[in-house]
Amino acid sequence: SVFDSFGRLEIAPLLPKFNHLYPSAKVALSLDNSVVDLYNSDVDICIRHGKPNDSNLIMKQLVKDQVKLVASPQYIAENETIYHPEHLKNHDCLTFHRQRQHAFWHFKQGNEQLKIKVTGGLSSCGGEPMIQWAKEGIGLTLMSHWCIKKELEKGELVEVMPEWKPQLNESNSTQIYMVWPPGATQIPVVRHLIDFISDSLRLNN
Repeated sequence: SVFDSFGRLEIAPLLPKFNHLYPSAKVALSLDNSVVDLYNSDVDICIRHGKPNDSNLIMKQLVKDQVKLVASPQYIAENETIYHPEHLKNHDCLTFHRQRQHAFWHFKQGNEQLKIKVTGGLSSCGGEPMIQWAKEGIGLTLMSHWCIKKELEKGELVEVMPEWKPQLNESNSTQIYMVWPPGATQIPVVRHLIDFISDSLRLNN
């Protein structure tokens, strides 16, 4: 089980290669943004943001995620230049949807940390719509680097205010972990899959 965007962009492309190496292996990919109960489900491995609270689970860090503030070249050309996080209050910000909650973006520079309330006309529960809206010049967004690698390379999106380190939350829990219950690696295919995913993502990132 893996959260949706990371599963589609990073994990799904790896599985045919794994299947080629282990033709008899049966792997079912579940894209799920909720926290899966690894003790009471048929899920062997879970990939999630942040360290799990359950110390009995075994974990392995896959990606030390970097969050970037980005916009399209069109948006940057047509709007006021952003030199400081406070300037975001005057811009359209594309945010993750949180029902009846205000959206806050967090920034750090040296010892200074800021919590900025941002607003905009569009929000989404997933990252893909926000990436598309940002490419169309509708606003700025905070996005994980692995989500927008191709867009940055192509110049469809550019980083804004790189001297400030953005965070999606105050805890900055952006690391991505692979988690499994004790005993799961006694199953050979699970052990092989853990090693394969870990090695492949280390090479890709």
